This record gives sequence, structure tokens and C-alpha cells, in this order.
Amino acid sequence: MTMFNVLTVTACIFIAAHILLLSGFFSRKKLITSRYAYAHFALWSAGLVAVLLASCFATTGQNVFVAFFNTPLKRTSIIFITFGLSIFEHAMVRWVILTSIRKS
Repeated sequence: MTMFNVLTVTACIFIAAHILLLSGFFSRKKLITSRYAYAHFALWSAGLVAVLLASCFATTGQNVFVAFFNTPLKRTSIIFITFGLSIFEHAMVRWVILTSIRKS
């Protein structure tokens, strides 16, 4: 496997872990904080791997999607997107899921 493939698979694994942890962070109407924290860790790890992938391979022409992130500003946007997604998910958990758990 090439480094491009290794980084791509690693980012996909972190995204899958994030989704699995996020979908299972509450049990019996109770928040499991460790899973919630690990879900955020997985999301941020996926974002950092994506930045590394874009930094190493944006100018090589191996992939059209990765080639879009050919400037430092575009690579930085990956971090901002990750941060925005993290804030959005935190807000959804706090205002929607925890509110519904407390009501029932």
C-alpha cells in the first residue's frame, strides 16, 4: 500500500469510529461521557489525518478531490470544517438528545 492509501484508510477508520461512538454514547437514558469524548477525539483525528493527506498529496495529482486542497488556506479549511462539525454535533447532543433524555 502506498502512503496515500494508508492515510485514506486511516481517515476512513477514524470517521467510522466517530459514527459508531457517536451513535452509542448513551445507554439506558444516560450519557456515557467516555464514548462521547472518544467520538470527538475520533473526529478530530480524522480531520488531522485529512490535513496531512492534503498537505502531502494535494500537488501530486493522485486524486482530484485531494488536489482541490492545493493551497494552505484550503488545507486550513479542513480544520475549520472539522471544528464546525464538532460544535454542531455538540449543540445537537446538548439541546436535542440530552433534553429528550431528561424529559423521559
